[in-house]
Order: sequence, then structure tokens, then C-alpha cells
Amino acid sequence: MPADVCLDHGPAVESASGSVDEFTTTYRQVAASVPAADIQVVSATNTAYLLPWAYRSARMRCGRFAALRLAMRATVPGAAIVDGLPVGDVETLGADGIIAYLDVAR
Repeated sequence: MPADVCLDHGPAVESASGSVDEFTTTYRQVAASVPAADIQVVSATNTAYLLPWAYRSARMRCGRFAALRLAMRATVPGAAIVDGLPVGDVETLGADGIIAYLDVAR
């Protein structure tokens, strides 16, 4: 079971019209479907935190250069990161894709 799920949030959570965006929907569905997951919301502008965290997490699984590439992908706005490894982005995967990835990882 993945210990951490990090959703890197770029735009505002709620639009001016009050509608909920894809990011918020994904967050809510993942939290409801995988209650044991530790979901963190991190801004892509917080590279000082995100880059070293993602590098350390990836470094435990692969070599230095592969870990650096994965850490750079983790700083892309909308990135979905599971246990320190970027698995895609929220817009492309959506909640169903992230939940499917978590089910496989269990």
C-alpha cells in the first residue's frame, strides 16, 4: 500500500463561478477510495520542498540520474506523485487513473 500520495496543485482550487475543478474532484475521490493514503497537496511553486523530497524518495528505488529525472517530473504543475514517484498528472489521469494506480500498487 502506498504510504504517500502527493498531488501537485497549480491553479486555484475553486473557480470564480464557484465550480469545483478537476484537482479538487480528484483529491476528494482518492481520499474517499483510499482512506489509508496520506494525501499531501503541494504547490508547484514550492520547489525548495518538492524537489529534494521527490529526489530522496526516488533515490531509494533507483540510481542518482534516474532519481533526478523523476524529481524534475515531480515539480510539474498537476503532477500526481505516489511514494515519491511521479505517475502522471491530475488532468490526464483523473481520479480513476490515480485510484487504479494505487490499487495496482497495493
